[in-house]
Amino acid sequence: MSVKMRKILVTGGCGSIGSELVMELRGKYSGNSETPITPVMLGDAKLARSFSQRLFEEGIFAQAIGYPTVAMDKARIRVMISAAHSHKDLDFALGVFGRVGEELRVL
Repeated sequence: MSVKMRKILVTGGCGSIGSELVMELRGKYSGNSETPITPVMLGDAKLARSFSQRLFEEGIFAQAIGYPTVAMDKARIRVMISAAHSHKDLDFALGVFGRVGEELRVL
């Protein structure tokens, strides 16, 4: 995990953590989120479903969202961060997202 990511985990809020997570994974995101639900934009619905399934297998529940809920090329993973998550939880999640992202060639 980057030093920048660790700093955000220590000092940032939900929106900034989610935005940094997205930039770590793909280099783009849907914009600023004012809620704890932050989309990780993947574009392709099949990729989003595969990513969600692999996350689940690794112990993280992050729902894939695709058409018709969102436009055809706007499939995403919905990440929800809450005050109940510790920094250890977030480190774990970011590690899993990184591994799955590399495995599925998103990174």
